[in-house]
Amino acid sequence: MMPKFTPSKFAAALVACALATLLLVPATAHAAGVVDFDAGDDFSVAVLSDGTLWGWGYNAWGQLGDATHSNKHLAPVRSTTATQWADVAAGSLHTLALKNNGELWAWGWNKDGELGIGHAENTDTPAHFHDSPERVGTASNWIAIDAGLDHSIALDSSFRIWAWGGNGVGQLGDGTTAPTATPKLISTEPADGLTWKRVWADDDVTFALASDGSLWQWGAGGGSSPGLVGFPLGWQPAADSSWRTLAPQAERVAAILGTQLWDWTPASTSVVPQDFSLPVLDVAQVSAPAYDLEAALVIRNDSGLYCAVDQYSFPQRLVNKYGDPLHHWRGLGNSLDWTGVAGGRNHFLMSKADGSVWAWGINAFGQLGDGSEVTRKSSSQEPVRTILPTPVPYLVGLTESDATEKIEEMGFAVGTIKLETSDSVPITLVMQQTPVQDALILPGEKVNLVVSAGLPIPVPNVVGKTEADARSIIGAAQLGVSTVTTAYSALVPEGSVISQNPAPGTPVIIASKVSLVVSKGPQPTTVPFTTSQSLAAAKAALEGRGFVVGDIFYEYSTVVTKDRVIRTDPLAGTGSFQGQRVNLFVSMGKPKASVTTPIARAKMRKGKYYTVYGYLKPLHAAGSTYVRVYKWHKTKAGTWVPYGYVNAKLTPLKASSKYSVKIRLKTAGRWRIKAYAPEDSAHAAAWSTGYDYITVK
Repeated sequence: MMPKFTPSKFAAALVACALATLLLVPATAHAAGVVDFDAGDDFSVAVLSDGTLWGWGYNAWGQLGDATHSNKHLAPVRSTTATQWADVAAGSLHTLALKNNGELWAWGWNKDGELGIGHAENTDTPAHFHDSPERVGTASNWIAIDAGLDHSIALDSSFRIWAWGGNGVGQLGDGTTAPTATPKLISTEPADGLTWKRVWADDDVTFALASDGSLWQWGAGGGSSPGLVGFPLGWQPAADSSWRTLAPQAERVAAILGTQLWDWTPASTSVVPQDFSLPVLDVAQVSAPAYDLEAALVIRNDSGLYCAVDQYSFPQRLVNKYGDPLHHWRGLGNSLDWTGVAGGRNHFLMSKADGSVWAWGINAFGQLGDGSEVTRKSSSQEPVRTILPTPVPYLVGLTESDATEKIEEMGFAVGTIKLETSDSVPITLVMQQTPVQDALILPGEKVNLVVSAGLPIPVPNVVGKTEADARSIIGAAQLGVSTVTTAYSALVPEGSVISQNPAPGTPVIIASKVSLVVSKGPQPTTVPFTTSQSLAAAKAALEGRGFVVGDIFYEYSTVVTKDRVIRTDPLAGTGSFQGQRVNLFVSMGKPKASVTTPIARAKMRKGKYYTVYGYLKPLHAAGSTYVRVYKWHKTKAGTWVPYGYVNAKLTPLKASSKYSVKIRLKTAGRWRIKAYAPEDSAHAAAWSTGYDYITVK
């Protein structure tokens, strides 16, 4: 069981003045994390800075206080839902705890009345197991507690010692060997003018420290009433010295006087404490060391953890054999931040400066609290971390790498890391953390960070740049490219940036990503068929396919109705690209006659060239207009198939203009020839009479 004196908040305020001149033990509590812890017979208990109480390991007698009496818990469980716990002590199979209001509670086995609830149950009946905390009496002035094998000891705010439970060898100190199931006043003061300062209990022995530094003992080897420990005359520590810590067992006592480690046998008729000449901060023993389990641990003044070489090396008889006190101790791990240690029957608990709890030793019932039953009992096996909520360290102001390293060192997981701009916090330093400093979370839980990205960076404008140039510009701005997608564009050349996100000028954090949309060039498509459509419908068809409507030309047509589209340029069905300009030719209706009868043979032979003549009225200068001579061929089905047109030459005469053109009719059969002057604005084109229809042989 852990030797300690950790006053509750209530008690600390109550006795501050009385203890002002006393040399108190250095606190094993922390600003956050574990406040107090203790080890019993194969079980462990701890109080955390949020006032919660936890237990793990052997629980057959309800000593964990979680309302069960299961055989074992491999990981810590909440003993109660209360959050006012301040101090805890583990006996052999029972537990004591103080609340911060000075109340005393107990649970577990009550064979000899060690719970102090007014009765004892020397039975194995489960109904008599006390697996939930029960209040001890009605007093609210308790300031310190400890628990032995089957008895309990406490100190009240008036510095009086009370005891209850088993008393077979006088361990209660009331001058008898009779047990009591109710707290009994043992002593109000050690001697005239002195007060009790501290108490320790283990197995069948009890120790108390007086305000003058004298050490008192009762129980095993010390009688049934408080008496001075029988140190040789002249050895008694001076009044300005103090016993900082005792780790008593029925057979041996390990203790720290000032800063030095001492050891003696309390049952000896000639007590000669042995100075190990080893500066230490804390010490603990196990009461029943298993084979190969070292019997003691110490925290040296370098805050390192050391174990005895073997279970026989701690007694003083080996000091003379080895001479060098360091020969008895071997380092346990490389950490130099240990703050406290407690011993149970065959396992140890340790605390670190970061508020975490660790364990080492036998683990058959999960008393190490690491979720396993794996024993660690040799100096080559380092302590394991108990799965208890641990305070989150203060990370603000650290670099991102140092903060993540610290999170992982503490057994937590690195959560999200969010970058935010800042004009006051240097880049890469942590600005915020969640959870906040000293919040208690379990190992493996996530800690999120907000890291400074320095001053905001405006996103450069890369629209219109080639992808390679855009990447270079973005990189020079200490930004990066995230995704690059492609899209068709009729306006942006292939391989250049169409758009970007974030938009140009947007303030962002360093290393932010910019996504790009890069042009694949115009989208391939074909010019739609718009012949005989209205102008509006033709425009809609073109624009619907991504074309731009270009110029609109009007001309006469003997085939297409007025105000309907004759054709497009490029022609319908032509492969093209979206965004290209397409011109429209719209019908002005049928033309008026303007060309006199063409001069042509009535009969022609296929494949031969013939010259066709005609006249255009009024007079036109050569080259000022033109005449088109169209050809159609009649098929066997009776339909006329166009064969295009031939532009005729124009020769001005006195009153009219003469045209002539060579034509060739390739196929025998019925042909039709007509001449038009579509640019004759005065007569609006022409048609001919006479040799319209020709039979070709």
